[in-house]
Amino acid sequence: MIIVAVGNAGSGRGRAQEYSWFESKGSPSGNGATFLRFMCEELIPHVEANYQITSGKRGIMGSSLGGLISAEALIEFPDTFQLGGIFSPSFWFNTETMEESYLSRIQPTQKMYLVVGKNEGGEFSMANDQRKVTEILTNYLTPNHLNANVFEDGEHKEWFWAREFVSAVKFLYN
Repeated sequence: MIIVAVGNAGSGRGRAQEYSWFESKGSPSGNGATFLRFMCEELIPHVEANYQITSGKRGIMGSSLGGLISAEALIEFPDTFQLGGIFSPSFWFNTETMEESYLSRIQPTQKMYLVVGKNEGGEFSMANDQRKVTEILTNYLTPNHLNANVFEDGEHKEWFWAREFVSAVKFLYN
């Protein structure tokens, strides 16, 4: 397995801008297409040209806004990304991503690992957003292709995402 970590614009407004597919009122946003095209047209071809890649499915993982853009990558670029590790996704930032008309574009061959903490997001209730998304996705993905969990002890912190990383890899890559 080859893992490529991509830097981001930091925790400020730049990250929201590059990690969101749709525009969000009152916040610089909506440049996710540019970010994902960079990955598909420059980064992935560079990696595949310089490293011995045999076969397998390509995945994308991210947390918070990185989880949001990872979910959007699966839907917008299904030929490029077949597997997604979605940790504490900020669906609230782009509410369009929680609509059935958008989520129904997921391919039945794709796999998604969704995880969030029960109390994440405060007023935004990230757990409730994930439950809504999961309910819709169960119409399009089988249990072998969708693993979604809300953990009592989960927090919007790196320790939680690190703890879930191995479980995500095992689920996504069998």
